Amino acid sequence: MFYPKKNVIAKDDTLLERIARHLMMHASFLPNIGLYHGKMGIVLFFAHYARYTGNPLYEEYAGELMNEVYEGYHPNLPANFEYGLCGIGWGIEYLLQNGFMEGDADEILAEIDAHVMERDLRRITDLDDKAVFDIIINTLPQGEDITSWNLGLEKGCAGVGLKMMGI
Repeated sequence: MFYPKKNVIAKDDTLLERIARHLMMHASFLPNIGLYHGKMGIVLFFAHYARYTGNPLYEEYAGELMNEVYEGYHPNLPANFEYGLCGIGWGIEYLLQNGFMEGDADEILAEIDAHVMERDLRRITDLDDKAVFDIIINTLPQGEDITSWNLGLEKGCAGVGLKMMGI
């Protein structure tokens, strides 16, 4: 039997709503503030989800999580992209360039930049926005029970949600 696309979208939107609710209940408890597995990646999900739904509640929650990223920041974080300074800096730059945040990137990222510059920059590879998302959200979590998934971008709720929104 043929089902109109509208029904498929409604099913996807229901899963997205479940993901959003699950993340809202659990994201603040994550100790990791990084991009792939932590709060920074979930901030990206909620920024996009706020636009997708037009609901300012999700934008507000993204801002609250961003504040938690700032509060959890310390210069001893690793410099890497997955867990550390480079991923957080990239996430902030992504939010600025895509109109989710306003401000001067040089000012906002000055402290992170200073700590990253203390490391050996020859080991950091330059990836564009689309390549980063493709790398980290193309491996989906196993099982249909979202409560068993990771929360972040890699094999997690935030990654599945971004993929469902076409990001």
